[in-house]
Amino acid sequence: MRRERGEFHRLVQELTLYHGRFRTYFRMSCGQFEDLLEQLAPHLKKQRNNFREPIDPEQWLAVCLRFLAVDVGGFGSNSDGGIFANSRFGKALQAGDLNVPLPSPLPSAP
Repeated sequence: MRRERGEFHRLVQELTLYHGRFRTYFRMSCGQFEDLLEQLAPHLKKQRNNFREPIDPEQWLAVCLRFLAVDVGGFGSNSDGGIFANSRFGKALQAGDLNVPLPSPLPSAP
């Protein structure tokens, strides 16, 4: 499923055809990405098991770089926390309108 519908196999592969867009997306050139991948691949490679197919080192690197390249505070973007804080639920929780009990230790916790 990941190979047919995942972002890496759909978008990222296409970005390699458009170097300017690739640079905007990852904040580095295709060549820099390949150099970094060559250095990190041995550390990112996982062994296949019976439960699932491992994520390729190239995909790991793409996900990590994309996460680091996102400007959370930039115009037109918002973090998950910012979206939650600005939601009706987040505002009601912050205002104490949800009748949520105060934090307390769990009975079975050490």
